[in-house]
Amino acid sequence: MANIRRMQNASANAGAVDISDTFTFTSGTLWGHGYNSHGQLGQGNTTHSSSMVQIGSYSDWIAVDEQKYAWLGIRGDSTGGTLWGAGEAIVLGNGSATNKSSPTQIGASLGTWVKCSAGVSHGGGVTSEGNLYMWGLRSYGVLGDGASSGNVWNPVQIGANGGWLNVFCGGQSTFAISATGGLWAWGRNNGGQLGDGTTTDRSSPVQIGADGDGWDYISTSSVIFSKGCTLGRRKNSGDAYGTLWGWGYGSGGAIGSGGNRSSPSQIGSNSNWTQSFSVSNGGGAPSSQGCIGGSLYSWGANGGLWGDGTSGSASGTPTQIGSRTDWTQAHGVSGYNISGAISGGRLFRWGYNYGGRLPNASGTTFPSGWSSSPVQVGSNANWTRFHSGYNGGVGILTSGVA
Repeated sequence: MANIRRMQNASANAGAVDISDTFTFTSGTLWGHGYNSHGQLGQGNTTHSSSMVQIGSYSDWIAVDEQKYAWLGIRGDSTGGTLWGAGEAIVLGNGSATNKSSPTQIGASLGTWVKCSAGVSHGGGVTSEGNLYMWGLRSYGVLGDGASSGNVWNPVQIGANGGWLNVFCGGQSTFAISATGGLWAWGRNNGGQLGDGTTTDRSSPVQIGADGDGWDYISTSSVIFSKGCTLGRRKNSGDAYGTLWGWGYGSGGAIGSGGNRSSPSQIGSNSNWTQSFSVSNGGGAPSSQGCIGGSLYSWGANGGLWGDGTSGSASGTPTQIGSRTDWTQAHGVSGYNISGAISGGRLFRWGYNYGGRLPNASGTTFPSGWSSSPVQVGSNANWTRFHSGYNGGVGILTSGVA
């Protein structure tokens, strides 16, 4: 851990954690839909719902993230807040091995939370002091605490105090960004998804590149049954947009053209990528979505996930989807081939509607099987965030009902 401590000490004077790229600054209510086998819909039961339901009665949610059977979210304001979650116990880190079917607070004594990320079987968060905490199942070293077996039911600090800006949890890999713009990774690396030039699993953080590389956002696949892949954005300080990079398992072109690679490689030459992009391994071959300015792009394996009304094609070149120019978020997920995006505050979903994993709402009823083009969910135009999960999704509304 010597390298980690050196990195953090060097950035100890960086000041308070910058959370301007995390929160909506307009808090709202939390909504979800889909399978509820672990209580992740927060209704106090395990009853599935193909319609949107409000999770709890709070109206101050500012961030949320979901993977498979649980979600993590933050309630507060632009300075951060308290960390909460519901669903599978191993992802929640609240000291209990019992699943929670209502929103449950996490790490109340650790300070003000500014970042959170839910993995398939682990979770992580960053406090306003820049401290990084992890919890969950240690498989492949995914917690970064030097171990690769056993369960951790409470948040454990990774590295020394201060210096962390963000954390991103995937299926069995984890990434974190330091205050100096450096990227660190640990966990499973069978497809080169950590980006350190190897396919060796890491149980402690290893730096990818160097400090000052300008990394500010990462999306790593949530798949746990095949090789993983990762997307990341780099930008100069003060810039609104940046360049997009990919690495890991390259089948289908989800990390750009050129096949597998174990180190970051730029995808195209465009420098106008927003912080909204995601990679997913639906059906085995990965697919990606992202936004250049306000336009939505898809690439990689298709199978109906691109949102262009087709299926079966594959390409490593990002292709614009439709003509809208007000897309603000794109998020896909592996496992059951579902995607979601926000355009002008309106929520759109598409993909494979197995078992009601695409939501019904006022004026919207998804058929069984594939919907290969974006379909607006209801009529509310006040969505600020939405995260697709294996079995449904969760999102934040600033006003009204879903």
